[in-house]
Amino acid sequence: MKFITKLKLKNFKRFNSFAVDFDDNINILVGDNESGKSSLIEAISLVLSGSRSKVETTGLENIFNSTAISDFLASDKKYENLPNVFIEVYFNEQHNIELSGKNLKINGEKQPSNIWNKYKDLFEQETGMPLSKDTKLVFEIEGKTSNRKFKSF
Repeated sequence: MKFITKLKLKNFKRFNSFAVDFDDNINILVGDNESGKSSLIEAISLVLSGSRSKVETTGLENIFNSTAISDFLASDKKYENLPNVFIEVYFNEQHNIELSGKNLKINGEKQPSNIWNKYKDLFEQETGMPLSKDTKLVFEIEGKTSNRKFKSF
């Protein structure tokens, strides 16, 4: 089973720099209002969707850490000093997912049609583009190996 093992953030929302390793059984986010719990989930969602429109809908002004922006504006405002946002999501295993209009292959193995339909629907929903029989997409998702198990609740 594939699962998220680690999340790293830099200059994302309220986080200047943040990293968390996920537990192998269950993970619960606890904190005061406005402490960043939803931001962690949003960061994962932005990466996993790979959707530019999702970033545009959220708005760059809402993604960048305000301190990073303030620091840049107080500096000499050189191009090389522009702040960057980094969201890194690590997985327990590495995958090569190939989605085409005909089938879905994960690590070279053809998947059942019901799995293909789920990926197809997700792709079309996130991109707004139809997946035709001539379309071929390859996603490489890299991470580190771990024996942890991800459970959702």
